[in-house]
Amino acid sequence: MTKIVHVLFSSKLGGAEQVAINISKNLSGSYNFVYVSPSGPIQESLKTLGIQYQSFTPKKICEFKHKIEALKPDIIHAHDFKASFLVNLLFNNIPIITHIHQAPKWQTSYNWKSIAFQYIAKKSSQIIYVSDWAKESYVFQDKLKNASVIPNGIDTLHVIKMSKVKTSTVFDLLFVGRLEAVKDPERFVKIVKRLLKKFLN
Repeated sequence: MTKIVHVLFSSKLGGAEQVAINISKNLSGSYNFVYVSPSGPIQESLKTLGIQYQSFTPKKICEFKHKIEALKPDIIHAHDFKASFLVNLLFNNIPIITHIHQAPKWQTSYNWKSIAFQYIAKKSSQIIYVSDWAKESYVFQDKLKNASVIPNGIDTLHVIKMSKVKTSTVFDLLFVGRLEAVKDPERFVKIVKRLLKKFLN
């Protein structure tokens, strides 16, 4: 069975991590998946789902390289920029999927990061973007020959299951995301403030 190793730099459960989990769960009958990331809270989620896991320390590059080689992957699926840069620089004989889940500001202008990503893009077997905007906002997107857009899937069965869980808390409006600038929670607060003035209840 084809072995695919997911490589992520986050140790917590977030959007990219959920995508890797969904791929692993839904394609487990056809592929053998291993999830590789720094150790942290993500391990509990993976253990519950029965997804094979290996940890690594980002600063120990040689150790990371040996761990991946020991897994003997047929494909490396790198999620986001750090993981994509790392695996594309370290591995030459393994097909690499570069999966970009975001559109950082640096990729919209000419700078060392956007130029360096050209090398990664050319070396990757396939580049997957989460949205048209993520792909088109890259300043060198016209040079990408192997890129496609695949929006994040939704595990509808899980959503239906969670909707049946009883809770005493009722929400009219909800922000879902990390409390970081990239998710812009302050904008949500401003929107809520305006809505509260218009709809007092």
